[in-house]
Amino acid sequence: MSRKQWFTFLTILVILVTVQVVQAVSLKLILSVDQENGLGESVSVHGSLMLDGSPVTDGFVAIQIDDPNENLFVLRTLPTGDNPVGPWVVEIPELVTCDRFGNAKSSFTLGEGLGINITVKNNGLTSENVTVTLNLYDSTGLPFIAQKLFQTELGPEQEERRFIWPIPISEYISLGPAFIYTSALYGWPNENGFAYCPEASVGFNIVGGGGGETYTSEESFGTSTPGEFNLTFRTNPEGGITGNYSISAVSQYQMLFITNSTTFEVILIGDVNDDGKVRVDDVLAVALAFGMNEGDEGWDPSVDINGDGKVRVDDVLIVAQAFGNYSG
Repeated sequence: MSRKQWFTFLTILVILVTVQVVQAVSLKLILSVDQENGLGESVSVHGSLMLDGSPVTDGFVAIQIDDPNENLFVLRTLPTGDNPVGPWVVEIPELVTCDRFGNAKSSFTLGEGLGINITVKNNGLTSENVTVTLNLYDSTGLPFIAQKLFQTELGPEQEERRFIWPIPISEYISLGPAFIYTSALYGWPNENGFAYCPEASVGFNIVGGGGGETYTSEESFGTSTPGEFNLTFRTNPEGGITGNYSISAVSQYQMLFITNSTTFEVILIGDVNDDGKVRVDDVLAVALAFGMNEGDEGWDPSVDINGDGKVRVDDVLIVAQAFGNYSG
């Protein structure tokens, strides 16, 4: 063997001995939700973000929920631990509620228009296409507005400030503390669009027509377990939509990208006669079947509200508590 051949052989041997096989880095996004939820009840979405089996404690997940009519219902950007710290390529440095003239304001009357001043900034050296979204919740956890605010192309180190008015405060919204959440996204999550940065949020108060108590409140964005995220919201018991809702979740972390999706169903509990509303006739139907068991003559499974094969006090109570609810 020549000296050159020997040197080549030794080089290959050293490489084979010393170089370790590097496993591909794996990012995993898990989603879970109760598959069936009653109209007007709270829905809880839970998930986790893992990197090579370890919790990601400084990431965030963009979540989009569409109703059965494929309309946007919820759009949030949730942290997977303590609020992640930037710098971010794109961020939302300002979000302030205001009146029709752009002056800061924190209390709004039912039926009044709400305004916001919002600033979006590109900290990077290349242009970024940014979709800015809005999600409003009332004091009961009901999302009552979810929409795209605007879409813009931000040049390198450019910021854009916009005044948005009016955002309507509908008459059916509950009084008390409410919240606005805005996200800066690279497209919609159901189309694999990810969040550039954590969401911005601001609280405000909804008061009655004659004024009323002023509320101050603050929502906690932390999670109890590192690497996990939680989202809880309520559907509207008076005119909410029943059927299958879709959830799309996206995260980008350390140049890695992951998506996941699932669905859940919202049903109108207590609607015995299936007319889309819970009224006296539904309560009476359950009350008249009181004491019956599955297999008895005349058994009707629709009056077995909790599905345990018998009609008892708890069935009557469930339909009575749902009295007045109706689907849109």
